[in-house]
Amino acid sequence: MLWFQIFLNFRFEGGIFPINPKATEILGFKCYPNVTQVKDEIDLSIICVPPKTVRKVIQESADKGIKAVIIITSGFGELGEEGKQLQNDITKIAKNADMRILGPNCLGLMRTANKLNASFAGNFPKKDQLDLFHKAARSPLPKG
Repeated sequence: MLWFQIFLNFRFEGGIFPINPKATEILGFKCYPNVTQVKDEIDLSIICVPPKTVRKVIQESADKGIKAVIIITSGFGELGEEGKQLQNDITKIAKNADMRILGPNCLGLMRTANKLNASFAGNFPKKDQLDLFHKAARSPLPKG
């Protein structure tokens, strides 16, 4: 819920469809039990759920036809074999659906042009000053 509040603070200019099977409303927004129940077309799925739930959410996003996903959740390849297998399963679903994934275990993405803060960063730069995406939190940066 904290992440969703941070997201709302920056007044994203597109449609917002919170998903939670246990809620009907979150912070004044109609909540859906899963993404396939949303009638509108969705460009981006932002996933912040426990690691064992991510596979199901990715599959639902693929079934909905969503082509871009940000997985903020951690607990995958960085934690051992079980996490690596889960990450491989997610990769297979994404490849079969022609889906692009940022993450897992990442800060997210910021795009100032449309006030998209799809990250858990609480500060947001002024419009057109910075766009940011962050890969996995434990990935080394390229040298150079």
